Amino acid sequence: MTATTDQMVLLHGRQLAYAVHRARGPQADRCALPLVMVHGVGSSSMTWDPVAVRLAAAGVAVVTVDLPGHGRSAKGRGDYSLGALACVLRDLLDHLGIATCILVGHSLGGGIAMQFSYQFPDRVSGLVLVASGGLGPEASPLLRAATLPGAELVLPLVAHPRSVRVLAAVSRVAGFLRVGPPLLDEASLTILADLADPAARAAFLATLRSVVDVSGQRVSAVSKLPAAGHLPILLVWGDRDPIIPIAHGRAAVKLLPHGRLVIFPGAGHEPHRHDPVRFADLLREHAAQVEAGTATGAGGAVAGAAPGSAGQVRSARARTSDAARSPVRRAPSMNPDQAPAVHSPASTTRANTRAPRSGSVGSPVVQAPATG
Repeated sequence: MTATTDQMVLLHGRQLAYAVHRARGPQADRCALPLVMVHGVGSSSMTWDPVAVRLAAAGVAVVTVDLPGHGRSAKGRGDYSLGALACVLRDLLDHLGIATCILVGHSLGGGIAMQFSYQFPDRVSGLVLVASGGLGPEASPLLRAATLPGAELVLPLVAHPRSVRVLAAVSRVAGFLRVGPPLLDEASLTILADLADPAARAAFLATLRSVVDVSGQRVSAVSKLPAAGHLPILLVWGDRDPIIPIAHGRAAVKLLPHGRLVIFPGAGHEPHRHDPVRFADLLREHAAQVEAGTATGAGGAVAGAAPGSAGQVRSARARTSDAARSPVRRAPSMNPDQAPAVHSPASTTRANTRAPRSGSVGSPVVQAPATG
C-alpha cells in the first residue's frame, strides 16, 4: 500500500477530491490526531504536498482536501460561503471516520478552519492558521479588484499564459530591486495561471466574493476568537506577505491566551512553501503538544486552565476517549505509524526558552530561522 492515496468522494451530489498521507513508523497507535489541511482561494491540496510528505514520514497522519471548485473537486455553481465550506469539511471527516483533528488552514483556509471550530467545536483539538484570512479588513489590491463587476471579462486576459509570463518577469525584477513587498508572489502567479480554465475562474470568483469586496475582507472572525480561546492555536506568517498583512497575525495573537505567532523572514503569502522543512517541524511540534495537552501560549505558559475548569485544554487522549462514545469513529486507516515526541509541561517550557526553535519566554511572537 502506498503512503499517499488520492481519492474522490461524492458528497451531496458533488465530487470532492482529497488525499490521505498515512503516517509511517513503528509507533502508530501513539498518535491520535491527524492534521487536516485546507488550502486558500484559487489554490489546491497540492500546495501542502512537500509538508504532508515530511509529516507522514515523521509519524503524523495528514489529510489534504481540494475545496469545492478547486483542484480536482467538482466546479460550477454552488454555495462557496465559509459556513458551507466548513460543512463540507465536516462531511469529509464523517466519511473518513475522524472524530477530532488538528485543522491547518492557509489564507481562505484559515477562515474556514476558524468557522469550522465555531460551528463544530467538538471536532477540533487545535488550530494552525497560516497567513489567515478573517483577522482584519485589509487585503491585496489585486484580490479587491477581482471582486469588481466585469472581472469575468478581464481575468481571461490576465490569466492568459503570455500575460502570466510577463507578470512573472515584472515581479522578479521588482523583487531584485527590492521595491517593497511584491504585489505578485509565487502564490498569486500560480492562481492566475490556473484561472485560464473557465470553470476554475467562475469558482474562484464565487469563492472570493463570498469573503472579499472592493473595500477588503468583508468577513471577520475577530469577534469569535474568544470562543476558540481554549484551543492551542499556532499562527504562521511571512514577513513579506503581499496578500494579507502580518499585522493581522500580530493583533490576533494578543487575543488568544494559548496562541503563538511564528514569523518566517523573507517569506511571502505561502510560508509553508517558502520553507517546508521548518514548517513541517513546527506542525509536528504543535501536534505533539496538542496530543499531550501541553501546547504553550503567550509568555511560555502551559495552554490550559486549572484542572476541572470549563476552559481547560483537554489532551488528545481525553478527546479520543470521548470520541469512542461518539457515533463518529476514527477510521483505522488514519492511525499514524509513529508518534512525534510528546513534551511534558516542564520540558515544553524549557524548549520555549531555547532559540531559535520556539523563541524567548515572555513573547508569543517568534522569528523562524531559515533551514536552508
